[in-house]
Amino acid sequence: VAQWLMRIGYERDVEPYAQLAIEKREKRRMVETLSGKEKSVRNEQRLTAMWLLGISLKEQGRFTEAEAALRQAVQSVSEKHAALAQFELGHVLVRQGKLGEAARSYQLVLQSQPDSSRAHYNLGEISRSQRKWNEAIRHFRQAVSIDPSDAESQVRLGEVLVKSRNYDEAIIHFKQA
Repeated sequence: VAQWLMRIGYERDVEPYAQLAIEKREKRRMVETLSGKEKSVRNEQRLTAMWLLGISLKEQGRFTEAEAALRQAVQSVSEKHAALAQFELGHVLVRQGKLGEAARSYQLVLQSQPDSSRAHYNLGEISRSQRKWNEAIRHFRQAVSIDPSDAESQVRLGEVLVKSRNYDEAIIHFKQA
């Protein structure tokens, strides 16, 4: 700015004016940056509220509405919250009998949280309900390997092992429960 003013023949001391222009530009950039961050925070808060609304609607048995709220939250929240919303969406989809979609939802949870014993457990439950014994065994084994103290997973693994006639291993898991 100072150089431009000098080139056009401005006689006065231009340095203070140039400095003021630079400071104004920097303040404007800071305000724009803060405004963008505020919008981002507000958006995250709104979408977290959608996630919480979805949970609340699920608990009230309003599954169609819960599904809509959770799908909106899944698409837009941070990765951490998306996994949580995806997990809740899986529950809602199971309650609606949409097992294929629920399984995809739990698989998406595992992409970001591979050590989620509950996602493996829920996939095992879906497989068990569809009589896919080998698939159920695989998921329940994974759940048990992540959390050996989970009695529920131990029992379910034992049950599907009995269905596949693997009685010796089933007994081991029943005892560990």
